[in-house]
Amino acid sequence: MRIHAVYDCNKKLLLLMVALLLVEAIMTFALSAPTQGAPSSPHIIVTSSTGCPNYTLSSRAFISWIPAILFETFLMFLMLRKGWEIYKSGPSSKLLRLIIRDSLVYYLAMVMTLVANCCIWALSPGRHLSAEIISTLAFAMPCVLGSRLLLNMRERFFKETTVDLSPGGY
Repeated sequence: MRIHAVYDCNKKLLLLMVALLLVEAIMTFALSAPTQGAPSSPHIIVTSSTGCPNYTLSSRAFISWIPAILFETFLMFLMLRKGWEIYKSGPSSKLLRLIIRDSLVYYLAMVMTLVANCCIWALSPGRHLSAEIISTLAFAMPCVLGSRLLLNMRERFFKETTVDLSPGGY
């Protein structure tokens, strides 16, 4: 949504992003579904540390992370393009610069996590603990970084806004 806001609520861009998000989700599912092996035993399902059935990962399971990396790269390209336009046009809002800066941080952290997932899954197929640990980080990272972005925007807003605390003020 931050990209949609930075691009002045462009509906065509929103439709493109939603379409690409759907393509990413479908591709991730299509690439990950065939790489899941059968449970370790047809009669006794041994659970992993998460309580889920212990499936073995195929040596090609790492490719399921690639659509997410490509989608995040596309979003970052959009943000960099807008940042460049703003830089060329002269002085801009501190809030807008903050959103672009935090989007860069978000992208770098997410892509490093996704690439780490891809590498760990490629280098250690069938090892569940390492795959579980880094995968959990990939799912938690958007929540943490999104919250950080909102807190930074809130802080910037209150630094630029003065509030009248007198009895008649609003």
